[in-house]
Amino acid sequence: MIRKPPKGKSLAEVNPELAKELHPSKNGDLTPFDVAVGSNKKVWWKCDKGEDHEWEAVIYSRTHGSGCSVCSGKTVVKSNCLATLNPELAKEWHPIKNGNLTPFDVALGSNKKVWWKCDKGEDHEWEAVISSRTHGSGCSVCSGRTVVKSNCLATLNPELAKEWHPSKNGDLTPFDVTLGSIKKVWWKCDKGEDHEWESKINNRTINNNGCSICSGRTAVKSYCLATTNPELTKEWHPSKNGDLTPFDFTLGSIKKVWWKCDKGEDHEWEAVIYSRTHGGGCPICSNYKVVISNCLATTNPELAKEWHPTKNEKLTTYDVTHGTHKKVWWKCGKDETHIWEAKVVKRMKEQGCPFCAKRQVILSNCLATLNPILAKEWHPKKNGTLTPYDVVPGYAKKVWWKCDKGEDHEWEATVNKRNNNRGCPICSGQKVVLSNCLGTVNSKLAKEWHPKKNGTLTPYDVVSGYAKKVWWKCDKGEDHEWRAKTSNRIFGNTGCPYCDLTPQSRQELMITFELIQFFKINPKGFKTRVQGKLWSIDIYIPELNLGIEFDGSYWHKDKRALDKFKTEKLQEDGFQIMRIREEPLKVITEIDVISKKPFNAKIVTNATLLHIIEAYTLDAKRIKKIETYLLKDDIQNEKGLDAYIDKILTEKADRKKNSKKQS
Repeated sequence: MIRKPPKGKSLAEVNPELAKELHPSKNGDLTPFDVAVGSNKKVWWKCDKGEDHEWEAVIYSRTHGSGCSVCSGKTVVKSNCLATLNPELAKEWHPIKNGNLTPFDVALGSNKKVWWKCDKGEDHEWEAVISSRTHGSGCSVCSGRTVVKSNCLATLNPELAKEWHPSKNGDLTPFDVTLGSIKKVWWKCDKGEDHEWESKINNRTINNNGCSICSGRTAVKSYCLATTNPELTKEWHPSKNGDLTPFDFTLGSIKKVWWKCDKGEDHEWEAVIYSRTHGGGCPICSNYKVVISNCLATTNPELAKEWHPTKNEKLTTYDVTHGTHKKVWWKCGKDETHIWEAKVVKRMKEQGCPFCAKRQVILSNCLATLNPILAKEWHPKKNGTLTPYDVVPGYAKKVWWKCDKGEDHEWEATVNKRNNNRGCPICSGQKVVLSNCLGTVNSKLAKEWHPKKNGTLTPYDVVSGYAKKVWWKCDKGEDHEWRAKTSNRIFGNTGCPYCDLTPQSRQELMITFELIQFFKINPKGFKTRVQGKLWSIDIYIPELNLGIEFDGSYWHKDKRALDKFKTEKLQEDGFQIMRIREEPLKVITEIDVISKKPFNAKIVTNATLLHIIEAYTLDAKRIKKIETYLLKDDIQNEKGLDAYIDKILTEKADRKKNSKKQS
């Protein structure tokens, strides 16, 4: 007989809500008033979430938070079993290999491993935990995680399987691996007996990597430097490369090694193999490197005697060749004061002491006498007491000049340069003054000068032919900002690249020239014909068969259906397609990238590269290069981008000019 709890201590009194779940019939005469909240008695319960939500549990466990065993999936009934809640998945339950266990006996969240069978093939059978299947895990055979006859390399790519090495892979055969396997195995090419190499299977199937020997990535006897270039091999240093030999490298290797030329005992140097096979010669013979046999002290000891003993610091005649353009100090033996600077190569051309040449100014050789026209431009005030009668035409110091073409045409220049037909720098646009600045001569163009991005530089600080790039801003859009030379804007008649670059946008080209650092890409895009229709792809990476489309929000705001149709058609033809969609446009496929406003090419390129790394197998060197790039804050190929845009705009301007001439 059950001992009732004291008054106020029963389940009904302490936890009336829980008492409602006590099963109304399966506990006999037992009521919530007959048991305490801390009782260890196991009783039947019934949850109001379903007719079959009935289970046994200790009262104490319920009062301490244990809920419905059916709702939590710990107890399986008809209403919460796999067969009821996921009938589609239940269809893949293996009809034989699970014995008497059926989809009615397990819950969705079960961690039990069972057998499954996919309808895509007779041999698509595999084991998997039930919860992993209910959370989206598909057929292990279809995804390539499990190898069977229908999805193995031997079946799906018999041509590649022929290159499977017959002995070096042990018991592993093409029937034991899938196309996407990352396992590294041995291969053998029929182009040579020693054409044997290791490579990951997916590199061969997805990236189409061919024979490592034929492509020059791996050196073997039949395709090494020693075999393919025996003449260059003769210059391989006999001792400084340790155990390395010409048999260990191909012609295209970027390894730096030691070489020795037969023109001299000290003709030894380091160079990359690739540079040597592409024409790089001995740097000592060409005077790029200094050694004892080609230094000035050895090749011209007489001239070396005039080397200044103190003014060249630690530099000596043993440190320079006779052909160097380096300017050094010299000292003439005729007089202690005869000290001057001159390039070594000029001294080799028998240029002697300038003091011994007795260059003194007299009336017959002064500037006023020998060049009276130039003397008229001598500044009347700014040279103090110095006059054209006090200098020779070869005078190398700067003086002030004044041109009669404008009041502000005043400048400094050496007399010798002016005597060599160097004219007024204001007239030629080399010096900026108020009368020749961009703000004065082209006020309309000056209005497009960017108000912030040029720092303190203004249209009054540059001439119309200014050859350096500055920032401009077009009033057609907030993001119409770009860099261009002032000279190109005036003489090339180039306008806003956002307005003029059609059909390519600057955003598209910025992404292209960032990606071009890692992949071979034609910046003009790519065209392909699918089912008779010609389609263009903005950015195409051939080695990945990946097309990237840039969808600007203005041009694509009402074209989602067309963009989706184009993606599907190209995918049907075997292309991988990723779209970069400018907000507020939405993604079309799960691999698309959203470009936020204002446009940031670095952020968009980062997102694109991260997708490529996840979706494709790249070599370690390229991944390292991408990882380094991702750490940078700004775009890294702006020079290449600007050069290409300048080329496009110049060609466009030339076509306009030619069109006008023809009309």
